[in-house]
Formats: sequence, structure tokens, C-alpha cells
Amino acid sequence: MSRKHSLGACRDRGSLILRCTKVPESLGTPNTSDTTSSTPTTESTREESATWTGSKKVPRHYRVRDIEHKAFYLKDNSLVAVPLQGEHATQEEKISVVPNRSLDRSRFPLIMGIKGGIQGLSCGTSDQPKLQLEDAKLMELFEKDDDAKRFTFFKSYNGNTHKFESAAYPGWFICTSAQLNEPITLTNQPGNAAITDFHFLS
Repeated sequence: MSRKHSLGACRDRGSLILRCTKVPESLGTPNTSDTTSSTPTTESTREESATWTGSKKVPRHYRVRDIEHKAFYLKDNSLVAVPLQGEHATQEEKISVVPNRSLDRSRFPLIMGIKGGIQGLSCGTSDQPKLQLEDAKLMELFEKDDDAKRFTFFKSYNGNTHKFESAAYPGWFICTSAQLNEPITLTNQPGNAAITDFHFLS
């Protein structure tokens, strides 16, 4: 059974916040000209990530950037969105994924986590979702589909960016704030103040 981290939550413009933390200013300031040298995943790569063809079954790892080039950073067991550049780029937290085989493959259901797949990114089990980290190994969730839904997000693609919608809470999306150093959250108001469009980079 997975163990939840107590991260706290509060309401902010329709979003549920993971934890209010600050990242040192030394982590850098945004560079709007930084379009990253990595190439976004191709459609065939995205499909392979969801269906997981082949014999080697291990989590795949990706960098996720919002459309303002903010990366995911782990601070005190909380994920925050910050512009990591130069020497600080190594502090970026990659997102690990495995497919959820029990859900509609055409919607690209991905069980998502961090730390190489030993912590899961969960929406919780309350009446309303609360984004949180749980000690749950992605490979174990892959084998036990019944326990995986709260860790699963449907990945949609519009030709340039992706959205990640909770499988357990339809209509709720992973999002970042337009402000720097704010927590990764969930929102049910995509397209408003929260940023729900991301680059999914291999």
C-alpha cells in the first residue's frame, strides 16, 4: 500500500495547490528565448509510451515544461514550477510514466510519477482531487490496475503541446501558475489563469 505525503492544500482560482513553497532566487529567472535544444516526442513515441510495445518494461522518463518554459522542481516533497537554466538545469525533476492498461488506449492513459518511478503523482481519494505525492512504485501500479487510477492522467495532444487530465476526476487538469516558483496544481478551469498546456520532452 502506498504512503501519502502530507502536503497541505488550499483553494486558489479554481486550483487545488500541492504546497505553498518558495525556491531560492538563485535558481534563475525566466528566459523567454529559451526554446530548449531537446526535441519534443514524436507521435510514434507518444503512442509507444501509451501502449508500451516491446519486451523491456521499465518507466519512461520525460521533462515536462509549461508553455512559459518553467520546469518541474522538487522542493521539500513538493513539486513547483521554476525556470531552471544553466547550472541549475540538473535540478529538474523528470516525470516517469508507464501506461495504464485497463483504460482506453486511444486516450493515452499514463500512470505518472517522479524519482525514477518510485513515487506516484496522485489525485487522492477525496470528493475533490488534491494533487499529492505518494510512495508508490509505478511498476507495481502497472501490475495492479485497480490501484492505479488516481495516479493516471489522460494525455491529449493538439499538435504543439499536451494536456494531462485526471482519470479519476474528469475535467481536472495538471497545471502551473503564471507566477514563478508556485506549486504544481490541479484545476477544473483550463484556459483561465492556470497554465494547462505543456511540452513533453524526451
